[in-house]
Amino acid sequence: NLIYSSAVLESTDVALISEDLNNIIISWSNAAENIFGFTEEEAVGQGCSLIVPEEFLDEENDIGARIKKGEKIRNYQAIRKRKDGNRIFITLTIFPLRNSDNVIIGASKIIRDITLQKANEERQAMFAAIIDSSDDAIISKDLNGIITSWNSSAERIFGYKEQEMVGKSITRIIPPLYLGDEDIILSKIRKGEKID
Repeated sequence: NLIYSSAVLESTDVALISEDLNNIIISWSNAAENIFGFTEEEAVGQGCSLIVPEEFLDEENDIGARIKKGEKIRNYQAIRKRKDGNRIFITLTIFPLRNSDNVIIGASKIIRDITLQKANEERQAMFAAIIDSSDDAIISKDLNGIITSWNSSAERIFGYKEQEMVGKSITRIIPPLYLGDEDIILSKIRKGEKID
């Protein structure tokens, strides 16, 4: 059962690393090699500074102190470094590693690389900032004409706050004389046509 569990863990993209109480690496999974670029032979026996940037060593020491007290740390976000020197964003879940006498002898770390996720979040935040700072009203709606986003310029131009409009029909801002146009617009959008 232990062999099966080990094989499953080795085949995932989740890195498994264990360290002793002096932050010396004592085990290093295949996924750790994929994430950080160091082979098991290069990593085992090295201090945590192998992957922890110098400016974050105090943070790592604080984590070590918490583990020595028996704490478990879940989904802790951190910055680490690869063999090529590039920085990556990771999440750490850390458990105390105990011997047969239940004495804490180190830490077992589960590491996920979230660099792409972080980049996407930053990109989305940048686009949101651009939309929100635009002088133009930028409104999105679904294919039923229900408003899904409403920027600050839309608030300024139409006089409605975002919370008043999101979830409501776009027809709220269309004069009665032009309500028929909305059906034509939605029909064209459903066909993938661009409306200028």
